[in-house]
Amino acid sequence: CDGVSDLLPRTRLQIRATPSHSIPCPCETRVVTMTVAAKPRWQPQPQPKCVVCDKAVYVNERLVADERVFHTTCFKCGHCAKTLTLGNYASINDKTYCKPHFKQLFAEKGGNYGEAFGVKEGTTARR
Repeated sequence: CDGVSDLLPRTRLQIRATPSHSIPCPCETRVVTMTVAAKPRWQPQPQPKCVVCDKAVYVNERLVADERVFHTTCFKCGHCAKTLTLGNYASINDKTYCKPHFKQLFAEKGGNYGEAFGVKEGTTARR
């Protein structure tokens, strides 16, 4: 066995075999029993969930940023709620910002990530 067929349900199949000639002979009708693996049922693939709204994200509306999946309409700035694209966002500590607000929040605290974003020392931003 190949391992996969062991997981599939099995069906017993009986076939009646009769000789092709019409003369009575010792090779009377025989019953042959075979075990056949049943065809597995189709299972839908689970869709990834949006990290913002926690709903399924289909391929045509998916946006992946920093290894997180978003709907294109859920990918927004955490400060001004502007819809973002992959070309105009920056993120830190799993929070996304538009580049102008990222720079503004970063500059307000004198370039200190910990004060500006409430993150530990040594954390790096992704832009």
